[in-house]
Amino acid sequence: AKGADVALVYFSGHGVEILGDNRLLPIDADASSLDALEKTSLPLEEVRDSVAATAKVGLIMLDACRSDPFSGSSGEGRGATSLAKDVSDKVKPGLGRIGRAENILFAFSAAPGETAADGTGQNSPFTTALTKYLGTDGLEIRSVLTLV
Repeated sequence: AKGADVALVYFSGHGVEILGDNRLLPIDADASSLDALEKTSLPLEEVRDSVAATAKVGLIMLDACRSDPFSGSSGEGRGATSLAKDVSDKVKPGLGRIGRAENILFAFSAAPGETAADGTGQNSPFTTALTKYLGTDGLEIRSVLTLV
């Protein structure tokens, strides 16, 4: 709600960089063309701007593994279409560098160039650790993220 003290966005899935623009991919992202992929993905900048316009302080948690979501010939496990050959040179797997944002803290499940493990349980190791520590009385968010 506009005017909130804190806004939290949590995303679990894949992120890609399209022509330098970081985007989050829904499970049914259409990668049949560059235009289709841009229309069916969410610009991370929009998420950041929405959080900034909504609350005094924001936390954006991205459980995005940074691996190539299009590496399989059929986009296996995602529900998304395979990346069109003429688009592949414009799309990089994983999220690119994210600039500083006033009063917004970003948390990532993997560092740039690294991939996050899926784990064997229902949730990723990142999400499992978050749920373990987020409810701890007296533990500040930066401490939670250090433990995760």
